[in-house]
Amino acid sequence: MSPRRRLAFALTFALALCGAPLRAEEAPAGPPPEGFFPPPAAAPTQGEGICPECKGRGTVESANRAIDTGPDGTTFVVPCPRCRGAKRCLRPLSAAERVSLQRQARNAYEREQRARRRVPVGAGFMDRAAAEALEPVARAALAARYPKPCRTCQGLGIENCRKCKGQGKIEKIERVEDEEGETQIKPYTLPCAECGGSGSQPCRRCEGSGLAKICSRCDGAGVTDVPAARDRPAYTTLCRSCKGDGRR
Repeated sequence: MSPRRRLAFALTFALALCGAPLRAEEAPAGPPPEGFFPPPAAAPTQGEGICPECKGRGTVESANRAIDTGPDGTTFVVPCPRCRGAKRCLRPLSAAERVSLQRQARNAYEREQRARRRVPVGAGFMDRAAAEALEPVARAALAARYPKPCRTCQGLGIENCRKCKGQGKIEKIERVEDEEGETQIKPYTLPCAECGGSGSQPCRRCEGSGLAKICSRCDGAGVTDVPAARDRPAYTTLCRSCKGDGRR
């Protein structure tokens, strides 16, 4: 049996114990084995930050010119309706902000696990004794269940749109002539055509998968077969390049 077939069999067997169907597009369900510490969850999609409506000023220009709050009778401003003058509010996080939060959480997680002398297995960590007790195929199956994330997007599969810098819109100006013939500059915004207004694009490194590249030495199996020799039988061992993770 080839390494890939053994890996698929180990995954199927583990899923059968958990009572979950095998689906390639998502990680198998069920609790992690004893002694294994899963990676941190995905970064939140929303967070508190500078209000995008007033750009942190706390006020906006009033659409109703009858409202006059300026001291000299010329500034038509009102408290920002989104943040109510607080200058900050809950808002959707850009792809770059989410990746930054994910990287911070991942770095803190790795420091804690390494301080406890645990060893990496896929995207998670495991007690050294428990990891060494696993058979190579079982360890590769566990790493496939928690695959290593892409180093660029930290497993989120997205990055800021390169055209709008994560804003989701493009600011433009229009020059118009008033009644007196003078040229006036009128700013306006349009949804970014590159990202469709979302502000994010698939990560270029992993092409949106969120995963590290498949190990070329073992073709993602995490294990390799060692043929029989005169003084020993054939056996299966962890891939020397990816250490059983299947990805690098």
